[in-house]
Amino acid sequence: MAPTIDVRPAYQRTGVGHIGGREVVARELLVWIDRSLQTLHGYHYTVRPDGDAQAWHVTPRLRQFYTASVAVSKNANVVLELEIQAPGNAALTRIYRGRVNAVNWWNSAREIEDSVVEALRDCLSRIGKDLDALVQMEPATVEAKPPTSN
Repeated sequence: MAPTIDVRPAYQRTGVGHIGGREVVARELLVWIDRSLQTLHGYHYTVRPDGDAQAWHVTPRLRQFYTASVAVSKNANVVLELEIQAPGNAALTRIYRGRVNAVNWWNSAREIEDSVVEALRDCLSRIGKDLDALVQMEPATVEAKPPTSN
């Protein structure tokens, strides 16, 4: 798996939203996402660093990462785009969204952290299921008939 590329607009790359009137800043966001992607595993695949000619190649791109609060609720969203290429096939692109909506009890930093962690977990779950389905398909059908995007 290649390192995650941040394709968000420049003005979105430092702050990731506002909770309780405070700006939320995420440091080393791409490192965190890369480490999380490396933990993916399924029945039919394992994640390895990019470079093996016989392996599937996956290039992740961070499209959105934000959190917000309205009244007594909070939400967090993570949108990753994956370019997936099976050996000998053209690449296909999938977009995955992880999200969480919950009660915002105290506006605490811990609550904010928990919500973005849960949103990334939701995104990773969708990616993991899709990758597992893709690698089970015959190589010739990966490009022609991909499963429905999550």
